[in-house]
Amino acid sequence: MLGQWYYAKLFSGVEAVATVAGYDVLPFTTSGPGGSQRFVQQLPFRKRVDGLILADAPFDDVQFAAVARTGVPMVSLGAFAPGVAGIAVDNVAAAKLAVGHLTALGHTRIALIGGSPDDPFRFSVPVDRFNGYQEALDAAGLSFDPSLVVPGNFSAEGGAEAMYRLLAAPTPPTAVFACSDEMAIGAIQVTRDAGLRVPEDLSVIGIDDHDISAYVGLTTIRQDVIGQGERVAQLLLDGLRSVDGVGVRHELHPTRLVVRRTTATAPVGTPSGG
Repeated sequence: MLGQWYYAKLFSGVEAVATVAGYDVLPFTTSGPGGSQRFVQQLPFRKRVDGLILADAPFDDVQFAAVARTGVPMVSLGAFAPGVAGIAVDNVAAAKLAVGHLTALGHTRIALIGGSPDDPFRFSVPVDRFNGYQEALDAAGLSFDPSLVVPGNFSAEGGAEAMYRLLAAPTPPTAVFACSDEMAIGAIQVTRDAGLRVPEDLSVIGIDDHDISAYVGLTTIRQDVIGQGERVAQLLLDGLRSVDGVGVRHELHPTRLVVRRTTATAPVGTPSGG
């Protein structure tokens, strides 16, 4: 997980705050088969753990209850957990902002490159962004077309593969909302390799504002990932120092539209998607 841009940025934010306070940060990935269960089983033996930060932790109810029973103070990051303080962005609203930008430009065939429907970890972030996509289509009076929803697995390679599929469709989209900038960058490369122009023939928007996004001119929804990591670390530290503990405070961090060079008005003669 730490090899992915998003989690690496979160970790750097957490570590920056924790180190100043005299704490070490020990990453534990739950990716891979049985990762969540392995973490739950090993946690009671980690006697020197002062607190936990659950970053999009894909626990089921039984596993989460087992973690809670350890009594280790915890906070969540990226997706709220019941009864646990946490930091997140409103991913439904962020997706609506992205797709709303495209509909305002006149696009009616808007594809979504998102997470895998078969993801065994059931992360809430891609689900929320899919829901925001649907809500934005509804708000614009556009019909939902399931053929325009393709998994990209939150990587540039996955975004590229998804774009191959979308361009091979009988009626390709005129715009793409990618649920991460990395997927958007992969989609842009395939589009240009196919001899199409971005944004004249196809508009592309992502989410994150990855370090490379400004250099490639990607229009995106910016979230302050490092800032979220810093804030969730401070939330945990404040709880460790307080006689009242961490509590159950939930904070939503803002997102904003950053318009660059990969979105434009829909091509003339675009078929209606309503």
